[in-house]
Amino acid sequence: MSWFKFNNKVDVALLTRYVGDQYLDNSSSEASKIDAYLVNDVRFQAIIPQKLFKEVKFQLLINNILNEEYSSNGYTFSYVAGEKITENFYYPQSFRNYLIGLSLKF
Repeated sequence: MSWFKFNNKVDVALLTRYVGDQYLDNSSSEASKIDAYLVNDVRFQAIIPQKLFKEVKFQLLINNILNEEYSSNGYTFSYVAGEKITENFYYPQSFRNYLIGLSLKF
């Protein structure tokens, strides 16, 4: 999964997710479709040598590095008010965001 490995202790990985068209219900109707999306993340990881623990691992994850606007899920709702009305609601996902992690092995 590593994109570039500096050595056994430091690496950088490009994590890509592609999700094709999805639908909010089982109708497969264009009216209830969630568009396909492609999102890229970058992970930096370093294992820091020291004597207190067996391993100390530091990670920095930058999610949605290209700042894509997309929705990964939602719901649809239909009701009758004189005629049948169907409304679609989508949950937008985060723009670029960061996650820092520290793992300790005893």
